[in-house]
Amino acid sequence: MPRYLEERIAGRSWGVGRCHPGESHFSESVRAAGRTLILSVIAVALLVSRSTAVSPMMEVRRVLIINDIDIISSPGFAEVDQAVLTALQKSPYRIELNEESLDVALFPDRVSQDTFREQIVQKYSARKPDVIIAVGPASLKFIAELYDKFQGTPIIFCAIWGGIPDQLRHAMPFTGVLAQLHPEETLNVALQLLPSTKHVVVVGGVGKLDEGFEAIAKQSFHNYESQLEFQYLFDLTMPALLERLKHLPSDTIVYHTAISQDAAGERFIDSAQSIPMVASAANAPVFVMDDVDLRAGTVGGDLVNWADDGRIAGEMAAQVLNGEKPQDIPVVTSNHVYMFDWRALKRWGMNEKNLPPGSIVLHRQPSFWELYKQYVVAAIFLILLQSAAILGLLWQRARRRKTEAALIRSEEKFSKSFRQSPLAISIASTKDGCYIDVNETFEQQTGWCRDEVIGQSPSEINLWVDPHQRSLFIKQLLAEGNVRDVEVKIRRKDGQIRTTLGSAELIEVNGKPCALSVFADVTERKWAEEALASLSGRLIETQDEERKRIAREIHDDYSQRVAMLALDLEQLAEKSGSLPAKQASNSMNFSIASASSVQICTPYHTACILLLWRV
Repeated sequence: MPRYLEERIAGRSWGVGRCHPGESHFSESVRAAGRTLILSVIAVALLVSRSTAVSPMMEVRRVLIINDIDIISSPGFAEVDQAVLTALQKSPYRIELNEESLDVALFPDRVSQDTFREQIVQKYSARKPDVIIAVGPASLKFIAELYDKFQGTPIIFCAIWGGIPDQLRHAMPFTGVLAQLHPEETLNVALQLLPSTKHVVVVGGVGKLDEGFEAIAKQSFHNYESQLEFQYLFDLTMPALLERLKHLPSDTIVYHTAISQDAAGERFIDSAQSIPMVASAANAPVFVMDDVDLRAGTVGGDLVNWADDGRIAGEMAAQVLNGEKPQDIPVVTSNHVYMFDWRALKRWGMNEKNLPPGSIVLHRQPSFWELYKQYVVAAIFLILLQSAAILGLLWQRARRRKTEAALIRSEEKFSKSFRQSPLAISIASTKDGCYIDVNETFEQQTGWCRDEVIGQSPSEINLWVDPHQRSLFIKQLLAEGNVRDVEVKIRRKDGQIRTTLGSAELIEVNGKPCALSVFADVTERKWAEEALASLSGRLIETQDEERKRIAREIHDDYSQRVAMLALDLEQLAEKSGSLPAKQASNSMNFSIASASSVQICTPYHTACILLLWRV
């Protein structure tokens, strides 16, 4: 163990062996074990703090802490010392820490205190501390009385109630934290939480430490004595006090000050022993003064925080060690806060909404939402997600059913149209050409039964008269997706050749490409067209013959007339000799012109007759 740590441990005065017969609650072995535990904690804390030091040759500064009560006997003073130690760790110096306790709860007599004073002076006369931290009013008064022995040593105080001693004001440089207790504020909060309150029972002990807290409570409640009935139970034995607390009237609250010693001389650790007994025995809510007493079922109140006082005192001590003068550091008042135990609030039916703003509520049992918020949110999210998925599936299911119903109706319509169509319809695979299905008209048109052609290709039943035409038909279907109005000659089962007009569409059946073919039998129509064409030819021949006949008749008629006209002209020429020459000439010319006009008009006349005939 490092030498500086040994010196710190050796410098600790534990007062072993000063156990009086009245100290029935503390055996020597328990006190020794407890002190060893606290010593180990402090030693480890110091060792850890020094392990992070920049240099092993840091300057040493001595700090002496003097407590009113031994830290074994008081959790509150233990918290103060721990807070001071934590604050001192921030100092740039290597701290030699010494801790002494007056144990005024156990040794309040003057003789014990004088003996202890002499021990302190003798112990630290050669090792004068650089800073003295007084924790509690008795320790501060003790140091003030030793001003001539520690003259010039800076004093830092905390956990002080009742004011600063006059000796200290004129003898030593000092600063620190004054504790300000708030019984009046706590009573006001209690009346807000329990408006029907009529009785206030204030409990305390007869110890030297108890008297200071009791005096503060009495002074704070003086202005309320006209409104409420107060009982001050300070001079009872612990059993008698507990019995009284079990039978309190309704509309009563209990205010606990401090019980370090009862009327029988029995000594107690206030927060660790007195508080649990008082809180468990009382049939009314118990309010307290400081945060250390907020335990074992007490309600709380406007509480002083002793650990925070120790932290501030430790920071002040570090400032003084760094060279600041105590008189330059102002004295401050301890922090306080409204603090309550949620379990006690619920036990006594107090509404948390009536607490002052900013109140701290300890041990609040988290609600179901607070405990399982993330799980509830996740569950809600999953439920919503699942609901959305279910709705989506239901929507898809409804849509699928609707589609399936429409498909079924479409299939029924197709099947009905397929079966009852007057056209021959077949479905065949484009891969191998085998028939998948045919309708009744196909059976009638080809002479093949459905069972005979299913699974057979057209080439296997020798259906197409021209197989090459079928190859071209399928190639065009695959290339263009459809074929329209192709004349196809097929061979029936009985060998008869029939003429059809075929069309096809490329479809999918079970994911495979197939040809939906439709064939109309046009054999009779073809025959009729051929007969009509033959009749038209004969009619045209008859027309031509008739035209020729008429033309001949017209030709013969006009030829005879021309011949007769020519005879007439000859007779006229014979007689022309007896007519004058000019008249004979005119008659001749008229006859020639008439003959010429007959010859010219004859072809045009024939053409008009032919045209009228065709029309």
